[in-house]
Amino acid sequence: MKKLWGGAFSESTADLVDRFGQSIKTDLHFWQEDLIGSVAHARMLGETGIISKDEAKILIDGLEKIHEEGPRGLDIDVEDVHTAIELRLKELVGDVAGKLHTARSRNDQVATAARLFLHNELLVVLDLIKSLQGVLLEQATIHKDALMPGYTHQQHAQPITLGFHLMGHFWGLQRNGWRAERLFELANYSPLGAAALAGTGFPIDRHMTSQELGFTAPIPNALDATSDRSFILDALHMCALIMIDLSRISQELVLWSGREFGFVKLHDSVTTGSSIMPQKRNPDMAELIRGRTGRVIANWVTIATVMKGLPLGYNRDTQEDKPPLFDSLGKIKDSL
Repeated sequence: MKKLWGGAFSESTADLVDRFGQSIKTDLHFWQEDLIGSVAHARMLGETGIISKDEAKILIDGLEKIHEEGPRGLDIDVEDVHTAIELRLKELVGDVAGKLHTARSRNDQVATAARLFLHNELLVVLDLIKSLQGVLLEQATIHKDALMPGYTHQQHAQPITLGFHLMGHFWGLQRNGWRAERLFELANYSPLGAAALAGTGFPIDRHMTSQELGFTAPIPNALDATSDRSFILDALHMCALIMIDLSRISQELVLWSGREFGFVKLHDSVTTGSSIMPQKRNPDMAELIRGRTGRVIANWVTIATVMKGLPLGYNRDTQEDKPPLFDSLGKIKDSL
């Protein structure tokens, strides 16, 4: 397995060690964000004179070529996506590719890519929340006079309308949208330039890369920049709350579509049948949303447990932060 390190080692690491530490298959989720961060870094190196502008242009052209090729052009027999991109860059532009890593560590590189990835995903999540709100608002308007029982303790309490009930879910989603917007602001700070943990002696311009990447500003403290994973915990918490709300909607759909209630009939496109009981119309998608909520809640608990004992500075434990993030974001997008 190819790596970006190993010069001080006399023997190769064991195959099991390579497999156990490899993250390339997970990292490919943010291959584009890693490229975008690298382009900004290369341009800054050229503008500050750390490398020549001609060298910077060669690096940027090579990175753009990798983007055109897509992830299928990357070697996956490597430690991580950063290694895959740098090795492909060397194949395209030669030894000058090694200068891309000047004044940069994989520690600030991965933190930058993760924040950029989260920003892009939050925009998608916000659109999906608004889309579902639009459906609820439309149905609430149609059924604003449709009477139904309101419940407390799961027993009939007061008469309400279906429109009133659906708008209750609308406003729950509104809070989730606010959380996503606030998270976008909280996570919008750049760790790039923090290097391994204490910055670099090269005369880099962190404000330049921060501005090019669309961040509000660089994170002031380099140690905090490479250590912080609170933005991932915030994202996982947001995902858990969204799924909890969707699970409550799903529970109602499961109950309401049964004969005991008979309030709704689910469309054929979102129901399944039985191999032995032809009359069945199973609310499987609602049940799966309800069931997968447990996984999303567990993802937040997983990373909270990982982070609780880590001292400041990069620790390899944090390699485990991204699979739960990718998993939870994927589940809420599909569920919404």
